[in-house]
Order: sequence, then C-alpha cells, then structure tokens
Amino acid sequence: MMKKLKIKAKPVSLATRLAVFIFLINTVVLTSLGVYYARRFSAHIEDGLVAGSSVPVMLMEQNRENFKLVRDPYTLRKLVGRSVDQAMIISPNGKILYSLDLKMEGISLPQLSSRHSLFSQITQTDVEVEIFRPILRTAISRGVASPIVCRGEFAGYLWLVVNIEGDVLAKRQTTLLFFLGGLITILLCGFSQFVLVHHLIIPRVHRMARCVQFVEKGDLYVRIAGSRMHDELGGLETSINRMVAELESRALLQKGLVKDLETARDDAEVAGHCKDAFLANISHELRTPMNAVIGLSELLLNTQLDSEQKEHVEVVLQSGEWLLSILNNILSLVKLEENTVEMTREEMSLRGLFDELHSYYRPFASGCNLEFECVVGEDVPDSVISYKDTLQQIFGNLLLNGFKFTHQGNVRLCAELVQLVEEDSRAVIKFEVQDSGIGISQEARVKVFEAFSQEDDSSTRKYGGVGLGLTISQQLVNLLKGTLELTSEVGTGSSFFFTVEVDLPKKVEEALEVEAEEVSEPEAISEPEEVSPPEDTKDPAENEEPKRPPRVLIVEDNKFNRMVMKTALKRVGCETVEAEDGLLALEVLGLDGEKTGPVDFDLIMMDIQMPNMDGMEATLNIRSRQSDGAPVPIIAVTAHLMEDDCETFVHEHMDGYLPKPVNSEALADILEKHLGIEPSNKKA
Repeated sequence: MMKKLKIKAKPVSLATRLAVFIFLINTVVLTSLGVYYARRFSAHIEDGLVAGSSVPVMLMEQNRENFKLVRDPYTLRKLVGRSVDQAMIISPNGKILYSLDLKMEGISLPQLSSRHSLFSQITQTDVEVEIFRPILRTAISRGVASPIVCRGEFAGYLWLVVNIEGDVLAKRQTTLLFFLGGLITILLCGFSQFVLVHHLIIPRVHRMARCVQFVEKGDLYVRIAGSRMHDELGGLETSINRMVAELESRALLQKGLVKDLETARDDAEVAGHCKDAFLANISHELRTPMNAVIGLSELLLNTQLDSEQKEHVEVVLQSGEWLLSILNNILSLVKLEENTVEMTREEMSLRGLFDELHSYYRPFASGCNLEFECVVGEDVPDSVISYKDTLQQIFGNLLLNGFKFTHQGNVRLCAELVQLVEEDSRAVIKFEVQDSGIGISQEARVKVFEAFSQEDDSSTRKYGGVGLGLTISQQLVNLLKGTLELTSEVGTGSSFFFTVEVDLPKKVEEALEVEAEEVSEPEAISEPEEVSPPEDTKDPAENEEPKRPPRVLIVEDNKFNRMVMKTALKRVGCETVEAEDGLLALEVLGLDGEKTGPVDFDLIMMDIQMPNMDGMEATLNIRSRQSDGAPVPIIAVTAHLMEDDCETFVHEHMDGYLPKPVNSEALADILEKHLGIEPSNKKA
C-alpha cells in the first residue's frame, strides 16, 4: 500500500506576522484615503461644472438676445471655464431654438432619434419639457441641463455638453502621485515599525520561547537572563522563572515516585500484551480443531446412521458446542473487562426469540432428560426495541447453567410484563430462568457471580465448567441498566431473574385497534380469472443447456478443516479445489508471480492465518490482479475473533465472514447469498 508523504510547513515567525500585519494596516488606511480623495475630486469637478454653467444661464435670464451665445463656442468656453462640445436652447414645448450645431435649430425633440444623449437628461410630456437628470456622466464629458427663467417667465432649458478630458487626465495624474506617495509612506512607516518591534519585543519573546522549549524537553535548570523592564513582558519573564523553579523543586521530590510508576506501567503493558496474545492464540488454536469436530459431527448426522451411532454423534456435537460456549464466555469476559463490548438496539420479536432459543437448546434438555419450555405472558408486547444479541447471550448462559445443575425435572424461561407506560411507548419486562436442580446454599450465593468460581471449587467437585456464565450474565445485565438477582433453595431449585426496560415501536392500543380493524373488515372475494392454456406446452428445460456446477476454492492450511468444508460443499453440488496457503491459491487462480487475468471460480473460502502467505495478503493480491468480470466473492473463514484489525480488513476487502467452528446454518446463508443455492440441511 502506498504511503502518503506529509510535508510539514515551516512555521511563520512572530516578527514576520507583525510586519505583515503592520503593512496590511497601512495599506488599508492609505487605500481608503485614496478612494475617498478620488470621490471628492469627482464631486469637485461636477460642482465646478454646475457653477460654470450658471454663468451663461444668468446672462440669458437678463436678455433673450443672449440665447445666441450657444452659437459661440469660444465665448461659452470663457464663461464655463471648460471646452463645450455641444450647446442648445430648448423651448418649453420641446423645440430647439438655438444650437452650437446650426443644423439642429428648429428641430423638435420628437423628431430626434430616441438614442440621442439628450433624451437621457430631458423628457417631453404632453404639457411641456422636463429635466429628467440634471447631470449626465460619460467617460470624458458631462452633460448639464439648467432651466432658464427670464423676467419671471419660464423660457426653456440650456443644455451643455462640457468636455472634462483635461480634468480626467489631471485626476489620473493626481491619483498616480498619491499612489506613489502612499506606497513610499507605507514602506517607510512599515519598515520603521518593523525595526522597532524587531529590536524591542521580538528578542524578549524569543528568550521566553526558548526557555519554555527547554522546560518542555525536561531541562528545569534554565532561566531567562537579562534586566527586567517594568512592563507586561517583564512580568511574564519573572513569572516563567518562578514557574520553572517550582517545577524543579517538585521534580526532585517526585523523581523516585515517577520511576516506580513507570516500572509498574511497563509491567502492566507487558502483561496486557501477553494476555491479548495468549487469548488470540487460544482462540485460534481451539477453534481450528473444533471446526473439524463440530463440522464433521453435523455432516455425520445427515448420513445413514443407526440409533446408537446417531446418539453418539449427537453427544460429540453437543460436547463440541458446549466447549465452544466456554471459549466464547472467556472471550466475552475479556471484552467486558476492556469495555469493548458492542451492543446494538434493534426491533425484535420476543416470541420469535424464545422460539429460537427453544429450538436451539431443546437437544441439550433432551440429552439431560429434562423438560424445557419457554413461556411469554399474554400481556407481554411481542414487538419491542432492545438489545437482541445481548439478551440472547444472557439467556444462553442462564439456561446452560440450569441444564448443568438439574438432574431431573424441568428448566423454564419466562417473560412477564411488569409495567406498561403507553404515553412514552415503553415497557418494563421481567425475565426469569427457573430450574428444579440442586439449588444454591446461602453461603455460596456470595461468590456465585464471581469470575472462575462455583459453589464447589474443590479438586473433586462433581460439576465441571470454568464458572464464567453467571459472571458474564451479571455484567451484561448491568449494561442493560438492570440487576441479575437470585432466589434458591437447596434441593428444590434456583431462579435467576432481572428486569429490563424496552421501547415499543408503537403504542399497544394502536396495535390492538389495527388488529381489530383487520379482523372486522372481511377481505373482498375476487372472481377467479380465466386462464387460457399456454400456447407452447413444451418443457423449456429441455432446451436449456446443463449448467456448470459452482466452483469453490478452499484456501486452508488445516487438512481436517479442508475436509469438512469440501464435504459440505460437495453435498450441495459444488465443485471444489483446495490450496494449503495463499501462494498456492494464487497459483491455482493463475495469478502467481506478476500475472494478471480472469478468475475461473465462483467463490473463495479464505482462511486468515496461514504459513507462507496469509489470507489478508492473498486477498489483496487477488483483488489487484483480477482483470476481467465482477470481483470474485471472498469469504473469510477464521478463528481470529479478538483482532479488531482483522475484522476491519474483512469488512473493507472481503465479502463475508465465517467464524470457526463453521456453523452449517451460517454456511448455508453464505452459499445462498453468493451462489444462489440453499443446502438441504439449512434450518428453517
């Protein structure tokens, strides 16, 4: 797998940051001043235009003969103060009386093109002409429209188009000079401020930073030297020196204690690693032979056996499953101690769960000549939201404990409703496992829930077991916020019970109403449709070519496990090929060396721990080298239930997971999902 190269960015110094900050502030301030000055300069130009245009207006208001001034551009330039590109006198009714362009005199506004710039400032209504916009701005000119009132009578409008190209050029030159001056000012101010900060503040900050770095590395003898200024930085330097001195004194006092704690920590870590490695090896080494024992026992039960042989095989199968439950309890106890138990809430059927438990543990009860029943109260809601897997594990441990210490009589699993809170859609249910066994004395009840303890723990005790079932059940009940309690009488039996609060998918009353509606409304009876006989009565199966049996590659280093898997797959019509490790599997698939190509198998059963090349490495090679078609499904068959890394790899690169020993029902689910076949021994 490729590793990403991480490039660590070089840290920016405080001096650089302060310099950048100072330059940014100066730049923003001077830029704001420049924008303000540019706007004020533009406003000054327009104010000058308005003032200049008022001079010819005043002359025209004194005498109508002065209207002819618009024909004289030289005089207008003197009066306005700038070059005039166009000038007009417009009468109140929209007629051009006088114009700098003599051709336009006598023309009415409606006769002009609507695109003429005059229409951007002056508009004509049904009554008279009105000013729409006093000033019209363009790139190099300004249009100014001013009313003329001669001797108290409205005489029309003076429209001037003044050329401001010289003003624009002056504005640009002034802006450029201001920019250059501002840039020089920014550089000078910024440099001077940077020099002051760099010489007065930064060296003192560097001394404090170096002192803290030395303390962080464990050097408690370092101090900040130099004279102290009576400012904030001086106070900080004094505080750092005092803090380092206090740390030095504490370190001397705690040095011996730290060494003892480090030794204890190292011993605990070594012990924890040894325990994890031991449990992982125990899990793998025990599950591997148990896979063959349980698998071959299940296969034998599906063959022709007489009653005595069948009874013997059933005893072997029950013993193997009993041993598997002990191993599972050991692993569960480790997860409980490490707080790594995963619990999932889900909607479940209580009666369905009790039916599953009854079907699974009935052979145990029959083997012990006991009656076994599961009872759910009539008022107990069937559909609830709770932790199904956790409850199933608790019930399993309690039931096995009952079978173990009961010689005759019965074992009962009961559920009854304690409280129903319809407003909150929740219920409190009491679960109880009763047996008519030997009972537990008052003295033994004190330690019955302790790990690896039993009522009789002598070397000659009659009953076997490691004493973990009740301990694990109590801790799991505690996780469900309940308490596992015990009532017992020696010679009469025992009762283990606890209460659990569950949520309801919907209120009970609503469920009853829905059921009542379904019962009260009869289904409509539809008329039978006429079915026409098929045109072609020939069996289509006669034209179909015989299908190739599914090909399965079994990658497993243990020959007994290969035999179990091979026998189970052949019974459902699969063609099998075996490989003892990952290298041989790649060779069988035609992917050894650096080869790539298609994979001519429908399914691969891959063990994880193997010599030469393990299952994870082999899977990565198959995934990277298969070239054509859909990726072949790869199922992990392993005893590594304790390794989180292994489970993560399986979820990311494989298509399924079968723990050892392989359960026939779990194998049936895999075959049905990936090959579309259902073995005949799959449980309904």
